[in-house]
Amino acid sequence: MKHTFWIILLLLAISCTGEDRPPEGVVSQEKMVSFLKEAYLAETKVKNLHLSRDSSALLFRHYELALYEKYGISEEEFTLSYNYYLQNPTQLEDINGAILDSLGVMESLLEKEGRDRPGEGNEEEEETDTGKQKRLPLDPEEMEQDPEGAMPDPEEGEQPAAEEDPEGA
Repeated sequence: MKHTFWIILLLLAISCTGEDRPPEGVVSQEKMVSFLKEAYLAETKVKNLHLSRDSSALLFRHYELALYEKYGISEEEFTLSYNYYLQNPTQLEDINGAILDSLGVMESLLEKEGRDRPGEGNEEEEETDTGKQKRLPLDPEEMEQDPEGAMPDPEEGEQPAAEEDPEGA
């Protein structure tokens, strides 16, 4: 009986020592927060373009690949990490909380600048040969900055300038 008590105490002490460390190849919480925040912003940008499902998926895939490269992780590492955090709800909750906090700060800053929420209406109109066009960030690194490239408004479509008929026919 005396040995059973010490064995149980030893097992309890072993199970309580140290943190539950992620296995090798799991992306840190900080990197996951940054990656997932940018992925969310990219998804919102693509969604607001009102493209077909196939076109949206292709464009988002472009953003996704750029994010993997930017953060120096592979799809396999991301999947391993995501699955690890799904199995560890406390850590996943910390990640989600940090993402929400970060997006809240971004929203506050954008409101101070007189802009809308991230991913909603952050485009500027630009006068071109073919009329007004919306400027949208096309690169994941531009999503949090002012856009530099112009893209036609998907709702208006690109319409050629109407030529006037000199005879009035």
